[in-house]
Amino acid sequence: TGIQPQQVQVNLPGGSLTFLRIPAGKFIMGDKNGLPDETPHIAEIKKPFLMADIELPLRNYLVYNPSHYNGYIDELGKDHTSPGINRMNNPWFPTVRVSWKEAQAYCKWLSKKTGRKFRLPTEAEWEWAARGGTDTPFYWGDENANFGPYANLADQSLDKIPNQRQTLNYYLRDMRYNDGQQVLDIVGKHKPNAFGLKDMIGNAAEWTQSAYVPYPYANDARNAPKAAQEVVARGGAWDLLPRHSRVSIRTPYPQWQRVANVSIRLVCEE
Repeated sequence: TGIQPQQVQVNLPGGSLTFLRIPAGKFIMGDKNGLPDETPHIAEIKKPFLMADIELPLRNYLVYNPSHYNGYIDELGKDHTSPGINRMNNPWFPTVRVSWKEAQAYCKWLSKKTGRKFRLPTEAEWEWAARGGTDTPFYWGDENANFGPYANLADQSLDKIPNQRQTLNYYLRDMRYNDGQQVLDIVGKHKPNAFGLKDMIGNAAEWTQSAYVPYPYANDARNAPKAAQEVVARGGAWDLLPRHSRVSIRTPYPQWQRVANVSIRLVCEE
């Protein structure tokens, strides 16, 4: 696309992150071949914003909450001598099992700590950023394209996990491709989109700032969640198939729920 992302290095507790300036623009949000809640419509991003090029590493979140634990992965057919697969807690893995409310609290703490304003992206900002100027189900192509170089999704590598009958997509994983990682992966290993953003699809899904409301989408304060309203996560994950990880897929969760495959992607106000 010829896009040359502008980078800003921001020092954060736990280590610096690179933020990329995402331009303003209009795009078709949603998917005409998608689910009923993906009805295509024109969405507008009225001003540029800075978005982290990677999901929030666990090393950064642990400064805020040293007791946080990404946890285990459940297994079927195991002997119950341990809670499951303990491969989720590398400090360079994305932070997961953080609720939307906890993500909001982290952004507030981080803003106070650094003197810069941090928040989650709105749902429209997220999709605009993830597409990187494309109009396909993924920024690398359609559902049949090889996702291995670009995303950590459910694939052949799940067969390498001991006690292979995992609860997660054992019979439904995509056996055509292999992204080389069984569970979560180190942030930023895969190829970026045209905006320079990595892992917008796969590895972990990501919270947005927005309430789960019907389209057409208003990218403003009208989408701020009320107390009991569900919020939207985007982007698929390592344990999900491509068709469940498309750029337009919307997944609603309660604000309090700690989801095992949902992480944080920071936006920094300029």
